[in-house]
Amino acid sequence: MRHLLIRRGVRLGVLGAGAIAVAAIGAALSGVGPAAAAPTPPGVVVGLAPPASLADPRHGIDPAVPRNGFWPGSGYQPSLVPEGSPLQIPAPIVVPGPGAADVRFFPYLPRWLHNGIVSRFPARSAFEIAGAVHLTVPGSAGRLEINPNGHCLFVGGGRSQQTLPADFRRVGGAPVHAEVPLPSDGRFTITVYPRVFRAGR
Repeated sequence: MRHLLIRRGVRLGVLGAGAIAVAAIGAALSGVGPAAAAPTPPGVVVGLAPPASLADPRHGIDPAVPRNGFWPGSGYQPSLVPEGSPLQIPAPIVVPGPGAADVRFFPYLPRWLHNGIVSRFPARSAFEIAGAVHLTVPGSAGRLEINPNGHCLFVGGGRSQQTLPADFRRVGGAPVHAEVPLPSDGRFTITVYPRVFRAGR
């Protein structure tokens, strides 16, 4: 049963992350505030999140998540899904606790998809996006926290790299946070932080 909840949670997290990420990317590239992009359904809270809130353990982005799924010193972690999948998901980290279990994922894009996206970015520009989903599922056996985290860096000019060039400066992007209440005190939240960079002073 717990595996079933985890699978559903991951699917919900991926779908929700994709929808908000698309909106955030569009807002970052166009300069339009994401909160004003479209009306939100009743019960859904969406807005700009101050940078300090990204450290909030309830819905913040894990600062340890590596760019592009590449962990310094250990490289890419083996994925549970085939390489042809557009989303690679390594084995989750499960941290049991009193009355709760924290299940954390660090999904990333496969290299073929990442390089395909990078090839379409103009040289001397970069786009970085970090995001986290938090799904709280109450149950008779205790609370289950499902927390996928991701972090991608796309540097234009066809380069696939894990660090931003030293001469690049940030020119746009702001954190976006959405929260959806679920039955029985459950909760679904997502925080996405897109940033746009260009070379030069």
